[in-house]
Amino acid sequence: MMKTIEITESVYDRLATKITGFGDTPSLVIERLLNDVEGASVKPGLIFHPENESKFKELLLRDKVAEVAIYKKNGEIEVLVWNASKLKESSNIKANIWSGYLRNWEGKGIIKAEFTIYARPVDDFRDHKFFDLCKAVSPLINVPYKNLIEYDFEHMIEERDGENVLEIQFSDGQNFDLFENNEYFESSTKRITVPQHCLNYPL
Repeated sequence: MMKTIEITESVYDRLATKITGFGDTPSLVIERLLNDVEGASVKPGLIFHPENESKFKELLLRDKVAEVAIYKKNGEIEVLVWNASKLKESSNIKANIWSGYLRNWEGKGIIKAEFTIYARPVDDFRDHKFFDLCKAVSPLINVPYKNLIEYDFEHMIEERDGENVLEIQFSDGQNFDLFENNEYFESSTKRITVPQHCLNYPL
């Protein structure tokens, strides 16, 4: 049963700064804060894209790869690639997650984990190279794939000191909070620069 409470705008703004990403809500933020005060430990929430766990497993068995986004109490996001080449129809998805990516979740300060099948919007005008690039870059810059594909940007390849370098230039007027403290992102130019040796993707 849901209850309605009233809070001041300033308190709401403070709660908003504690939201860790897609799927998080003020209610979940309040629950985490209460758990901290009470010293209680609550297992991280698991979010699947697509939301239906059976459908997610079906697509994971088909593609043998998915993205894992780990959200931590300190606000950090860690983006990983799930290589599911050994996954079988009989495999227990959640058992794999708890014994793997979320092992020692309390010590690591993990509060939420998202598991996403790499997909492209059916009505998107961009070609497959754009989505392949987002798949390759997202784990490096710790920005989830489903968020990165929503950004408007152009990319170019330059040669510097005998090595190819990828430059991603974002358009103005977008929210760049996800890129805060990212070593590859230059906030003044709205640009990401990644040398080939750091990127597992042919340039």
